[in-house]
Amino acid sequence: MMTTNTDSPHTAQTATTSTATASTITEPLEELEPKQDLSAPGVWNPLPGESPHSYSAFVHYLELGPGASLPRVAQALGRSLTSIQALSARHHWMDRATAYRQHVSHESSTPI
Repeated sequence: MMTTNTDSPHTAQTATTSTATASTITEPLEELEPKQDLSAPGVWNPLPGESPHSYSAFVHYLELGPGASLPRVAQALGRSLTSIQALSARHHWMDRATAYRQHVSHESSTPI
């Protein structure tokens, strides 16, 4: 149980701030960051012959952002690094991710 000194407004404010911060930290990551909008046509859409599982792995790579790495995808999906490297090479993840990020950057800089 937390007690606060009601004589000091600063103490009460600090207690309130701490509580708000704690609830923010415990929110799931998915709610804090929006999922990628891949609806616009482009090379980031599923390729002919790319299975849903392979495409899902690529989308996970995109969702990791510019700091994405194949080892992080492999770990997150519980797959071997070798299999993720093969998927990335076969389906050109680096080029597709670059194209998608350029598209998003262009869309966000276009005046409304």
